[in-house]
Amino acid sequence: MSPGIRASAGEAAHGQSSAKHDRSRSARRISAALGWYGAALLLVGVTAWLRWLTDPILGELSRFLPFVLVVALCTYGGGLGPGVLSLVLSACAGTFLFINRPLMPTTADVFNLGLFVIQAGGVAFLTAALRRARDGAQSSASRAQAAVRQKDQFVARVSHEWRAPLNVLAGWTSQLGSRPHDAEFVARAASNMKRAIETQQRLVQDLFDYSRGSRGRLSIHPVRLLIATPIEASFEAVRQEAAEKNITLKLGLDDPGLRVWGDNQRLQQVFINLLTNSIKFTPKGGRITVSGRRVDEKVEVQVEDNGVGIDAGLLQQIFEPFAQGL
Repeated sequence: MSPGIRASAGEAAHGQSSAKHDRSRSARRISAALGWYGAALLLVGVTAWLRWLTDPILGELSRFLPFVLVVALCTYGGGLGPGVLSLVLSACAGTFLFINRPLMPTTADVFNLGLFVIQAGGVAFLTAALRRARDGAQSSASRAQAAVRQKDQFVARVSHEWRAPLNVLAGWTSQLGSRPHDAEFVARAASNMKRAIETQQRLVQDLFDYSRGSRGRLSIHPVRLLIATPIEASFEAVRQEAAEKNITLKLGLDDPGLRVWGDNQRLQQVFINLLTNSIKFTPKGGRITVSGRRVDEKVEVQVEDNGVGIDAGLLQQIFEPFAQGL
């Protein structure tokens, strides 16, 4: 296997959080299922006792009907397993309560018991299908609500990212009107406005890439390249922005000849985004170090700064599109 790029500890935290959430959800499902098995036992017992008490009044009228309702309730609440258990328990309870000789039943007794099993079994399977339809509808509704929330969050995050370069353009444009003949000021304004436009261009490109990626159409053309190539290109792209805050950029590779299979343009996008984020949250006079080393059959790249960092509770969100760490 050729060397690739290994994600940092944030991805591991994201995976651990997802696994913990899945385990918790599975535990709740198991607990609910066990609860319904117990409920099936209790409901059949209570129903048998009540039907036995009312037998002198009701006689042979609908002796098994209450048990059919119990089977339907257990199936709808807990699924087919509790439903089948309640059916078996009901058949046993009915046999010992309403058949004079359980070990030597008459033809009529066998017929009534068989009819109950067929009716209750049909009700159980129909109720299980209804339960699946209910769960499917709830799942679809949850996904739709999650999609709406994700869309709203996405729009808010993109708007937040877009606001900064727009404010830069608006600020310099308003000042240029009052100092059109100040050559030094005009040159500084042009430089800052150019960087703001470049930031907007990156945002537009990121949006296009996100759209293509969500549809499985993102083009990636991997070639054999030095990992230093996209890193150094990203340094040049953000050097002026770092210089304005007197931030030192440093590249430290264990082996300058480290190579990977990757798309140079996409890797530049990754490193530019990481460096831009580091510059934004690193104080003036700070430092940003990009280091790389070989780990087994992969290449690990780390971007380290002395900024405020990301709260551990937010690490699970950093791989969401345009997520904000602060």
